[in-house]
Amino acid sequence: MFLRRLSFTIALGIAFYIGLFTIHKLLPYIKVGSEIVTEEKQRFIKTESIFPPNAKRRLVIFGDSRALSGFIPALFDELSRGTIYSYNLAIPDNQMFIPLMENIINKGQIPTDIFITIPWKELPKKNPLVFIDNDNKIIKKLVPFRHLVRNLAIFGHRSRYRGGIRKLYDENKQSAKELLENRGYYFIAGQSFYKNDELPEDFSYTSDQPDKLYHRPVPPKNELYKQFAQMLEAHSIKAYFVPIYNRAGAIKPNPEPNVELTKAFENNSHIQALGPDYFSFPNKLFSDPVHLNRNGAKVYTTKLWELYSKHLQNSI
Repeated sequence: MFLRRLSFTIALGIAFYIGLFTIHKLLPYIKVGSEIVTEEKQRFIKTESIFPPNAKRRLVIFGDSRALSGFIPALFDELSRGTIYSYNLAIPDNQMFIPLMENIINKGQIPTDIFITIPWKELPKKNPLVFIDNDNKIIKKLVPFRHLVRNLAIFGHRSRYRGGIRKLYDENKQSAKELLENRGYYFIAGQSFYKNDELPEDFSYTSDQPDKLYHRPVPPKNELYKQFAQMLEAHSIKAYFVPIYNRAGAIKPNPEPNVELTKAFENNSHIQALGPDYFSFPNKLFSDPVHLNRNGAKVYTTKLWELYSKHLQNSI
């Protein structure tokens, strides 16, 4: 009797697992936008080339969702008059760009220049009692649908305001297609709730600190840095810390360059800081409290080009 019940329970668990896995595979666009972006970019990097074979100057930008929604490769290339081919490799909620950079280099997709908007962090300390270094990777492999219930709930709620389930699903599918067509640039429509995707002029947020300056932390010269520096040296890649952006009312504008950051890497000819830690933009250029709208992305991309082109001119 016990064995029969145990067998039934195991069979039910397997059927449940297969059912959830099937839904996960058959309905890839019910996920939240950040997951769709991450999975589409990772899949593309594994299977496709991010640069055409004839591109002489190849640039990628790394960062989180702000760089994702702020840097437009096609506009940057246009401003360069076709001398540069760029790609947006920013990933939401991800600062670990060095493994991503290693992946594209190992595929022969070697950039000549990279933009860094968020520095790498300290590596987590190893626990001698933990035998598996990256259990999160294993969980992702074994249970890829672990967020399915949450995603279904969010998707169902959003569909009520986006014209229904079918319409929202098609929108998400189209957004994934546009992400690849736009070379990694992604407008975060899911968090935009104001007319014309513009925050009101008098908008403010509870966490705003308009009198506080932000200083980009100097990244540690740890094992990640050593790996990074070796890749730059081996492939003659130039890396630039470039400004990210904030709302003018969120923190105090800071037009000054980061002296500590510049000094920290003055002995490495492959790493340089361009401009201040961040740009400050008015509310009308934002679609939500954190991310730029399409017009804002054009302004941010143009300002990055101006910084970069000035540097190139001074280097001649």
